[in-house]
Amino acid sequence: MRVTCDAIGRALQRCGEPCEVEQEPDPDYVKSVARANALGASYAVEVHQDVATSKDDAGFGCYASDEGLHLSRAIGHIWYVEARLSQRAHQKRDDLYFLKHTAMPAIVWECGSVGQDPEEELVQYGEIIAHGIVDWLVQTKRAPWLVWVPPAASAPQLAGPSAADRIARMKALARQILEA
Repeated sequence: MRVTCDAIGRALQRCGEPCEVEQEPDPDYVKSVARANALGASYAVEVHQDVATSKDDAGFGCYASDEGLHLSRAIGHIWYVEARLSQRAHQKRDDLYFLKHTAMPAIVWECGSVGQDPEEELVQYGEIIAHGIVDWLVQTKRAPWLVWVPPAASAPQLAGPSAADRIARMKALARQILEA
């Protein structure tokens, strides 16, 4: 998932949101949780690949801490409505170590099938996740000044409203929040 995680990091930085992308193997999540908590992160996103044996079997899941449900819904909106991708599950889980022990809203987002998705799709998944994070940061007033900045025109664009429409919508929303 290095490609998707790198894409998330680049997209968030492009929008002015500082982020830490951790890609060290941590099979039990203890180090990841400890690092996120020590950094005082505003949110934590764990990205996984699905193990579907073919694209036809794929359907990706999203699991969230109680506090992470709003974040997962913001990403889900971009994922389902604007990019028109499918998702197998979208649910609160309190039995996963990563979700149970983080001190901030946290989600585990499955995207991409091991060995099935071309690199450009994995990059697009990262863009979609980052777009949802930016929307969530603005909606929750954690960073109302952020505006989604789409990738360069040569990159594949998300379906739905144009980039200019999304930017105008986000700027208007940021103004409303700041005036409230």
